[in-house]
Amino acid sequence: MGYPTDIFLNEPADSCICAICHDVLKEASSLSCGHSFCTECIDSLIINLEFPAIDPSCPTCRVTGSSNPNYAVRGIIDALEVSCPHGGGECGWLGKVGELQSHGKECSYKVIECGIEGCTHTCQRKDMAAHRSSNEALLQHMELKYERKMSEMEDKLRRRLSEMEEAYDNKDDERKAEIQSCKNKLRSYKNKVNTLEEKVEVLERLTGVKNKKRKNRSADAMDISSVRPAVPSSVWKTSENDLNFKWIDIELISGSALAENPHAGKRVFGATKGIVPILRLYGVNETGNSVAVFIHGFTPYAYFALPHGYDIEDSNDNLGQVRQILEDKLRAELGMSNHNHASEEDEYPKACLGVQHISGNPTMSDTSHTIFLQIYVAMPRMLTKLKEIMESGITFPGVTNANITTRELLIFPSFECNMPLTMRFMHDQDLEGSSSLCLPKGTYSLRKGRDEKETHYQV
Repeated sequence: MGYPTDIFLNEPADSCICAICHDVLKEASSLSCGHSFCTECIDSLIINLEFPAIDPSCPTCRVTGSSNPNYAVRGIIDALEVSCPHGGGECGWLGKVGELQSHGKECSYKVIECGIEGCTHTCQRKDMAAHRSSNEALLQHMELKYERKMSEMEDKLRRRLSEMEEAYDNKDDERKAEIQSCKNKLRSYKNKVNTLEEKVEVLERLTGVKNKKRKNRSADAMDISSVRPAVPSSVWKTSENDLNFKWIDIELISGSALAENPHAGKRVFGATKGIVPILRLYGVNETGNSVAVFIHGFTPYAYFALPHGYDIEDSNDNLGQVRQILEDKLRAELGMSNHNHASEEDEYPKACLGVQHISGNPTMSDTSHTIFLQIYVAMPRMLTKLKEIMESGITFPGVTNANITTRELLIFPSFECNMPLTMRFMHDQDLEGSSSLCLPKGTYSLRKGRDEKETHYQV
């Protein structure tokens, strides 16, 4: 944009007018045909070209050519006399165009921004001191500073969490084998202890002699079943009664997928085979019984925005093709076997579990994007690789720009890739800390036997 014509004391010549913005030339540049334009106007013309590497054509004569600074015209315009463009004539300053920039740095009537990061207030320079010293502004600036620090802290924690998850995922096979070996030894030891205690009980019944040490040990160690309230029989009737409890802690674990969904009427993107993420909640029910809840089917996901002006066909067939492309790329990036060779024994028979088309902004961010892909993966750690794939450029079928199908390489900005799965679950379910939770009847099953239970909780 050039200089407005109404600030000039004498009417500028037609040769000083930019044919693009119709203002007086600012930092004049000329094309090879000789016509001059504002440098900013020429730059915007090049940016809007379909192929920016090609020289622009002159808006006046349509001759193609490159642009170069026109220092002669710049010198003529810098010598023209003007009035101050700020304050609607209140300033009263008169000078030359070449002095406008230095005057603008000190003009009391120029509208400026507050300057405090995050504050959007603007006013004339002479009124800015009053704004910054007002109680309302001081409070707002303190809040902005606090929000920045909180945001920096949150980003730091998320990066640290991502680094920890990546470090954990990169443990070598020898370390994993060592952990599994320890688990097997512990399981074998527990079985031996149980077998030994059963033999002791048989001998006691046969001989009628109680082992004194065993008796004293039992007396010293309080039987926890005597201090915990009995579980009402109604709790075991899962098809007839809701399970209401107040949860006090939540954690993310992993384990084998359920063979069957207890909530038969609900379809989820969760994997049905291999290793899956499990959310474990601890709490207490209305009758004072301890409760441990294992939640399956809450699948990790993130949002990826299509570039402005683009859309993608949302049919099941097309989104299925998108999912398969991401499946192949994820498996390659994670060093997993090709999906064509995946077997029942694989930890993750599928890496990308589903793709949905979202219109509108589903994220917690204030973004101008309106079309998103919601992509589900098998485990939270896979979101980091998915983000790299989507932000490094990828081609999908069914992508359109202005209703014209295109196969160009696109970058999809990511949203909420680093959110921990426990926080994602609490947000999506609108859960507050230590709040009440209800498992509706017919949507859950109970682990009753000692072999099924993984904790010492009553339910």
